[in-house]
Amino acid sequence: MKTECPLCHMQYRTLPRHLVVRHHVHNPQERNILLQMAHGRINIRTEPCTVVGCGYHGTRLDRHINCDHPELSQEEADLLMKSVKHSTGLKLLRELREVDPPTQMITTLDVDYAANEEHPNCFPGEVDLEVDEHRQLRLANVALVAQNDSLEKEVHTLRRKMKQWKAASVKRDLRKVLGESTS
Repeated sequence: MKTECPLCHMQYRTLPRHLVVRHHVHNPQERNILLQMAHGRINIRTEPCTVVGCGYHGTRLDRHINCDHPELSQEEADLLMKSVKHSTGLKLLRELREVDPPTQMITTLDVDYAANEEHPNCFPGEVDLEVDEHRQLRLANVALVAQNDSLEKEVHTLRRKMKQWKAASVKRDLRKVLGESTS
């Protein structure tokens, strides 16, 4: 099975060899992080949720996204997980660079990522309307889910009452029929 190189985005069967021969990645920790990124094996369990308006920071981000965000389709959830894994991999590369490993690091993925983080799109004090809109949509979704739950309970109660009423009606009709046949 071929795997996409996180540096040149080409498909390779022997990605570890490709990283050493073509990209000269001789640092074993850097190579391991790149291989984990390529295979999607980055540990994101303890990362915070990146959905706007959600403050989850627990021990199972993967389960949280799949269970607690019904507003996300499966494709959106997968894309979100891939994005979190990529940013976590870049964070691991940046942390490795800060330690100043004995074998020089070759990749600059984390440097480009850090430069983008330092210059956000909005200025301090500027209101991000998109965040507010997402928060309102999440609150509206929670309200609709609660309303749906209460309506489902009401339907269940009404169905039970209807069955009881039908059973009582059948008993009355049966008594009538039996009473007429005995007289």
